[in-house]
Amino acid sequence: MKSVSEAAGLGKPVLGICNGFQVLCETQLLPGALVRNEKRKFIDKWVDLKLQNKPKWGGLESIRLPIAHGEGRFYAESDEVKRLWDQKQVWLTYRENPNGALDDIAGVSNRDGNVCGLMPHPERP
Repeated sequence: MKSVSEAAGLGKPVLGICNGFQVLCETQLLPGALVRNEKRKFIDKWVDLKLQNKPKWGGLESIRLPIAHGEGRFYAESDEVKRLWDQKQVWLTYRENPNGALDDIAGVSNRDGNVCGLMPHPERP
């Protein structure tokens, strides 16, 4: 993780998908945490997402991606969630929340916008 942290510090883009998102949160490169799904069941289905704020490298307005996780529910303290919205760090939200994530959050970025994490799997067709 040292090289990832160094790259992020230099402003290079870093993307964490699913477990990678969890790791970025656990190493504090991203805010919040990913916890057990609300109904404590593994979810494997397609979801619709809405782009809230574009990361530095751009993005789409909306997208449909698969999810496959048992610990994919975004969580942060209420003041942290407010700060994420205020500082435009909420990247993606679920149109229909599948796992109980706070404020429907599916992805967040760091303050600089170069480190992003999302729970859905864009690499999984």
